[in-house]
Amino acid sequence: MDQANPLDFLNTVENVKYAKPSCYTRGALQSSQTAAEHMFRHAFICLLIPPLDGIDHDKLIIMALIHDITDFKSWDGMQNRKRFNMDYLACNLPAETAKHLQKYWTEY
Repeated sequence: MDQANPLDFLNTVENVKYAKPSCYTRGALQSSQTAAEHMFRHAFICLLIPPLDGIDHDKLIIMALIHDITDFKSWDGMQNRKRFNMDYLACNLPAETAKHLQKYWTEY
């Protein structure tokens, strides 16, 4: 089995800064925002949520930062593409780190 290579993970994720968020649909008003800008903005929105009982801010920020992390490469079929891309990203991370990110990504 190949060893995890976090640098490959980071290099791949860097491509998200060129991708459009998957939430954009044909015919909808389009933004010039990339997937990376979209996730970054959501993370800051999460920071503005006041501390309330039952809200896990760490979880919110992690989910905001990874919810469109799989948009680095397009494939036919949205869900199949996203799952394939997440599996590819995960194989480049240490097992515990991959499991942690996959858990939040899947929940989102």
